[in-house]
Amino acid sequence: MREWTKQLVVPLEIAGMRIDNFLVRQFPDLSRSRCQQLIRGGLVRVNGVVVAKPSFILKGGEQVTVHLPEPEPTDLLPEPAFVPVLYEDDDFLVVDKPRGMVVHPGAGVRRGTLVNALLAMGISLSDIAGSERRGIVHRLDKGTSGVMVVAKTNFAHLHLSRQFSEHTVDKRYLAVVVGEPATPTATRRFCKLCSPRNGNRERRATGNRSPPKAAQRMSPSSLTQWVQ
Repeated sequence: MREWTKQLVVPLEIAGMRIDNFLVRQFPDLSRSRCQQLIRGGLVRVNGVVVAKPSFILKGGEQVTVHLPEPEPTDLLPEPAFVPVLYEDDDFLVVDKPRGMVVHPGAGVRRGTLVNALLAMGISLSDIAGSERRGIVHRLDKGTSGVMVVAKTNFAHLHLSRQFSEHTVDKRYLAVVVGEPATPTATRRFCKLCSPRNGNRERRATGNRSPPKAAQRMSPSSLTQWVQ
């Protein structure tokens, strides 16, 4: 995306809206996380004053100035790696992330990530989430293997991100647990534990820490499916 600066006047009828929500509505090409990055980075002004909190409440009538800088240059290197591609079209691709691979660069990790592998494929990737998270819509832990959706365009990235945030994506995890469910009811109980209504979905869905008590009481081990 090219660098630009735009000025907006906040309509009176949306008084009380958070500034990050306002920007998401005004700039459909920017994700919510990207808008929040701009705000925290001091690139958004309200009546000439820098606003650094995404939760800033608008009163209506203010002049909002937004500056989108050029994408930061990245030192990430393409690194060929075995990442099976399960599906691909003009907008996105679906890959099978192997266990032991970090999804994107972070503190102390610059090589061997899924982003490095994607760059080596020579395909276009969305840059709406930043140069070091090209194409990345969601994540899996380093120690978790599984299917991931990668955006090739910013348009696809926005729509995929919205589906994940609204929990309209059906995510299923396979986990080995201690015990053997006696009836299908027990299996359904596992699924309920990782419902969005039960908080901390990631911890309960993966089963890596604090397994459900129902599983602890059983002695054999079983392969179970967890639905989020």
